[in-house]
Amino acid sequence: MDDDKALAQALGLKTAYGFHLEGDTRLPARERRSPRWYPCIELDHTYTGCLGAACPLEVCWTGTASTGYSAGLQHQFHAAVADYVPRARCLHCSHVKETTVEAIDGRGGVIDLPMLQCENQCWQNPISASSFVRRRIPPKDERDLAECPLFEQASAPIAIVEHHRLSFNDRVRARRAAKVTHSEQHG
Repeated sequence: MDDDKALAQALGLKTAYGFHLEGDTRLPARERRSPRWYPCIELDHTYTGCLGAACPLEVCWTGTASTGYSAGLQHQFHAAVADYVPRARCLHCSHVKETTVEAIDGRGGVIDLPMLQCENQCWQNPISASSFVRRRIPPKDERDLAECPLFEQASAPIAIVEHHRLSFNDRVRARRAAKVTHSEQHG
């Protein structure tokens, strides 16, 4: 009851009904951490600059995915050029399965990213379809994916890979059609 009276008095009201205290009220107001903490904003609300990939948060104060979170996703699910395995048999293997990974989209909402993974755990982590199609597959434990003893021929193309291939072919056809149209107009 004493807190309600003190709060009502501080607000200049007869009653504190509908109001409550948050955080540690024993600290002076300027030393209290705001309910939403951002490492790039000081206690006096001055912006000190983006931390980039070093940002520990998933959502930036702007409401979008933080640079650090986006870079982390990129690093985790898009295999590096160094992971290119030219003779990997994975593109035709029945052990490649589709999965989803929860991530934060550009608007701060949670989405399920479609990914691929080896059900025999031959890869370090799930990867994107574009990395898979480009044979950028991070092998686990220095495995030779070109000579994988667990390989079994798939009975049908992998759906997400087939979708990626078809959409890529459509984009190429559209670009070629645009070039032909442009050269005919300016011939």
